[in-house]
Amino acid sequence: RSFIATDTHLLSKELMKNDELMDQVFEFGDGRFVHYSNEIMSTLVDTIKTELPDILILSGDLTHDGEKASHIAMAAQLNEIEKSGTRVYVVPGNHDLENPFAKDYAEGGWKTTETITQDDFEKIYKNYGFSEAISRDPNGLSYMVAPSEDVYLLMLDSNKYGMLNMPTGGGVIQSETLEWIKEASQIARDHNAQIVTVMHHNLIKHSEKLYQGYVINNSEEVVPVFDDLDLSIVLSGHMHAQSIKSTEQAQNTIYDIVTSSMSIYPMNYGVLDYSKGKGFSYHLESLDVQKWAESNSTDPNLLNFNEYAKDMNFIQNYNRAVSSLIEE
Repeated sequence: RSFIATDTHLLSKELMKNDELMDQVFEFGDGRFVHYSNEIMSTLVDTIKTELPDILILSGDLTHDGEKASHIAMAAQLNEIEKSGTRVYVVPGNHDLENPFAKDYAEGGWKTTETITQDDFEKIYKNYGFSEAISRDPNGLSYMVAPSEDVYLLMLDSNKYGMLNMPTGGGVIQSETLEWIKEASQIARDHNAQIVTVMHHNLIKHSEKLYQGYVINNSEEVVPVFDDLDLSIVLSGHMHAQSIKSTEQAQNTIYDIVTSSMSIYPMNYGVLDYSKGKGFSYHLESLDVQKWAESNSTDPNLLNFNEYAKDMNFIQNYNRAVSSLIEE
């Protein structure tokens, strides 16, 4: 059993000491409950300690805006998860690296704070995938692991890097990485193992209106390669919305499963079950932050989180809709 969490957008508590600024970040944001991102992540940790899945997959945008302090805070949470026996595997998202918007929301006003490079990412998350890799992409942060005899994970860095090696927001699978994927897939075939592919950006369109910047730029090139290699299950994120789409190819039906952002209401995570002979099944669960708060917090919003989060989600969506109409 694997849990899939994506777009967790954790912001270190040490970077959110200005309550007024944090209220603005939430009010004018895109629905992320950034101000409670640590508590949401702690709820996931406790849920895993209770449910004991074999694997936790994090498919990018681990942090709010790539703050080094947030990555360190995330790694500490992942360490707690691995102590319980669940193995963790991560890939970066477009927010996680070389991010010029990394901020410290300090008492005297916000200021820029340190972000991280690709090398930093590998060092910070060494124990959450990279050290277990049975194959590494020499061109970047992609790797393959073998958490079981018959299921391997192909963890892809789908970021499109631009000036100063900064992710542009859009996604791509570079031609050099595609060649490495072919080699890595052969290793799995040699061991009669199926591959589940994980990346931040989407492989195929989930919406005719919401795809630019979300679907990898070279989808038409990549999909036939995935078909040839029998890479028929892809786990992605980035959209913040839940969606499953498929594409019929020459040899396989390829499924792109987008798990909704864990940082937005109703704080979902995916569950991927595998049974030899029966195959895979996927469903959604929601974190019970309110239950976690009963033993860990005195904050009235957290103690009444179910109603609070639902109300705040409605207000945010309403305000965004009105603002959009006014702009139109």
